[in-house]
Amino acid sequence: MKKSQQMSLLLALNLAVGGNVFAANANISITGTIPIFVPNNAVLKVEGLNIAPTTKSGHYVVLERIKLSESAYAYLKNSIHTADASRFTASNLGLPSHVDIGMNDVPVLDQGQHGSCVTFAVTGGLDAVLGHSDYISQLCNLELGSYLENQDSNYSSGWDGSWNYIIFDQIQKYGIISMEHQRQGVCGSAEYPINDMGDKGQPISGDVFAQYGEKIIPPLSTNILLDVGNAITPKAGMDEVLQNVKQALANGHRVVFGVLLDVNGVLAYVNGASGSYKTQNDSWILTQRIKDDINKQNIDAGHDLIIIGYDDKATIKGPKGEKHQGVLTLRNSLGEGAGNNGEYYMSYEYFKQLTLEVVEILPAASK
Repeated sequence: MKKSQQMSLLLALNLAVGGNVFAANANISITGTIPIFVPNNAVLKVEGLNIAPTTKSGHYVVLERIKLSESAYAYLKNSIHTADASRFTASNLGLPSHVDIGMNDVPVLDQGQHGSCVTFAVTGGLDAVLGHSDYISQLCNLELGSYLENQDSNYSSGWDGSWNYIIFDQIQKYGIISMEHQRQGVCGSAEYPINDMGDKGQPISGDVFAQYGEKIIPPLSTNILLDVGNAITPKAGMDEVLQNVKQALANGHRVVFGVLLDVNGVLAYVNGASGSYKTQNDSWILTQRIKDDINKQNIDAGHDLIIIGYDDKATIKGPKGEKHQGVLTLRNSLGEGAGNNGEYYMSYEYFKQLTLEVVEILPAASK
């Protein structure tokens, strides 16, 4: 990487985009967004082999900026050495050792230069359950969110971060608008502003939304596996949370979750994924660098993804060749070029230590 590119990247990593301060509890709040650079890891096919390109391009995306309290950091410091993935095997859970339910032909989405990962994860997960491919409009949902935020400054529109339960509640109350209607311009814009950080669409009222909106049929429900109010505290019970996530997947249910990422000052792994599973830097694992940054209170990015599988026996290779056993498979919303063709992975111990919120999507028959 050229020096000019490094300087540009460092500027982006240190740029904070303003936004409402939205607190989930006394320990965790969303204070804005953080632009980061995501390498293009698109896998090349060479004589039947998957080979990651040696020269990578990439693009800028935006993550949530998370602020943790002193007590939250104290909890992380005390618990960071207790991660133990070995207990979560098929033998002691009565579950299959490997599950992969996929995304039911929903394409990889791209949130672009907005902190809208929660909206993309929730709508992507719902589309996968409904089986209509890329049907739900993220843009219309976000523009309704902008209107609701204008009416109530404590509301989170979703453009600059949010929480899963807020987006689910909004959809349950107002329904959704289809991508077909979006392309007709009913939400003010026909296209999501993927490359314009300053463009957050045009707010639309609930009345306007209702003219084109529809309820999800059959109705879906959610099961909160980790309430954000208990995250990063002894109340979280992350051993049980991980077990419940695996049970949900074994039942065929996708899970959306928010998690902390360490993106501070690391040019090689600027999205925090320093492990390699299917391709280079496609996995989040606990490293000494992350532990050091926790001790320095220097973890301040958040992201939302969809969990679509797990494998007790799989291992992720760390940057120093170390192995991390127990892997969650994730669908990301950073475009097809990121990670392994849009999918990422996470070790069990990383999930247990740094997760903020977990919600299971229940099909109508599971209510």
